Amino acid sequence: MKKSTFVESEFTSEHFEAIGKIVVYFQKVEESINLTLITFLGINFLEKKAKTAHALLSESSFKTKISVILSIINEIKSFDDVSELFLFENASMNDELLTEIETLKQVLKKAEKCAPIRNKYIHSHWIDGGIGVPEGAVFRQKSTAKGSRTKHETEYVTVDVLDKHVEFIKSTSDDLIKISVLLMSLSQGSHKRRQRA
Repeated sequence: MKKSTFVESEFTSEHFEAIGKIVVYFQKVEESINLTLITFLGINFLEKKAKTAHALLSESSFKTKISVILSIINEIKSFDDVSELFLFENASMNDELLTEIETLKQVLKKAEKCAPIRNKYIHSHWIDGGIGVPEGAVFRQKSTAKGSRTKHETEYVTVDVLDKHVEFIKSTSDDLIKISVLLMSLSQGSHKRRQRA
């Protein structure tokens, strides 16, 4: 019978870098969601009152923010003409806005998957080495308790696995930034027209 031996498996700079990127790109995802919500509220993010909106959003969970955006989307889609909305008053952009809203809904599905990935890694206990550790892997352990039930997660994690999560969260962030910038530009165009009227 082959004897199991303790394998040294160092937590490398690549592991640290990948986990850091997961945290940074997730924050970009969340900030894009904040900007989208502020836009839907009809507030120019450069105005002073945007700070009040940020203060409110800082006390809201990531999941709640996504739910609110989806509720707003359902309200927007209930209008026959989006120009009835005070924040999007140009009837000619109905099709463009509704297309972006459908795209936003799809990207939000990706965003919902980002939070558990980020939470899994930043709330874990990491162990260098172990018995039978795969090459290039480190051991991750996380325990959570709900009521009288305790759940334990354990797994070996390689840099390749972390990098796949980095790429997923980064692509979600990139998609959300594009959509939030376009929605802001549509909204700001409406703000300018209202000021001239």
